[in-house]
Amino acid sequence: MGWRFRKRIKICKGVNLNINKKSVGLSVGTKGARYSVNSNGRKTASVGIPGTGLYYTETSEGSKRQTKVKRPYSIFKIFLAFVTCGISILFIGLRKK
Repeated sequence: MGWRFRKRIKICKGVNLNINKKSVGLSVGTKGARYSVNSNGRKTASVGIPGTGLYYTETSEGSKRQTKVKRPYSIFKIFLAFVTCGISILFIGLRKK
């Protein structure tokens, strides 16, 4: 098993600088939704319902390792992401009461 290195630096609320052995990345978002980009060109969008373990993530590979062109995010997936964010915001709001 090889050595791994990963460091996350919080820039401000919801914004993190991620440093690992092969790249540097920036992630923006909350517990329910997050978007990340790294120095290799890899982009990741994730949405989920906090506290449930249910989430959806979609990744487009970076330009250095890209072998085939992926389709852009579909309208349905974007709609699903917004609905999931809305549900998670309601869930968090009800949880705090």
